[in-house]
Amino acid sequence: MKEGLTAYIRLGDGMLNQERVCEMTRLAIFDQKEGVECRPMIQYFRKDYIAREMLKSFITGTVAFFVFAAIFCLYHMEELIQQINSLDIRQITVRGILYYIACMAVYLLATYIVYHIRYTKGRQKIKKYYIHLKKVNRIRRFIFIRWKSLVCRQKTVWWWRILHTGSRRQKQPV
Repeated sequence: MKEGLTAYIRLGDGMLNQERVCEMTRLAIFDQKEGVECRPMIQYFRKDYIAREMLKSFITGTVAFFVFAAIFCLYHMEELIQQINSLDIRQITVRGILYYIACMAVYLLATYIVYHIRYTKGRQKIKKYYIHLKKVNRIRRFIFIRWKSLVCRQKTVWWWRILHTGSRRQKQPV
C-alpha cells in the first residue's frame, strides 16, 4: 500500500474505508431502531401529520368518553333507577355534552402538543441521518477518486515502462 492510505483496505477492485463502514453502520442502526418511527416525518408535512393524529385521537377520545359514561351509568344505576321520575333529562344532556367538550378539548390539546414535539424531534433525527448519508457519499466519492487516480498513475507508469524498457516490471538494481 502507498503511504497515506493506511485507513484503506484493498479488496479486489474496490477499497473499504473504516470511517465509511462506521458511518454506514450508524445508518443501518438508525434504520432498524428509529427509522420506522421517523418514517411519517418524511411522508407528511407537519400540519398533515398533526391533523392525522388529532383525527385518530378524536375518534379514540369519543369512544373512550362514551365507554366511561356507560361505566359511570352502570356504577350509579341504583341511584338512577330510584330517581328516574325526578331527573331532568335536558340538564343531564347539557351537562354530558359540556363534559364531552371539555374532555375532548383537553385530550386534543394534549395530542397536539405531544405530536408537535414528536414531529420536531423526528425531523431533527432525519436531518442528522441525511448528514451522515452525505458524509458516506462524500467518503465514497473521495475513495473512488483517490483509487482511480492511483490506478491511472499505475497504468501510466506501466505504459511508460513498456514504451521505454519493453517490460512492465522495474529493473532491479544490481
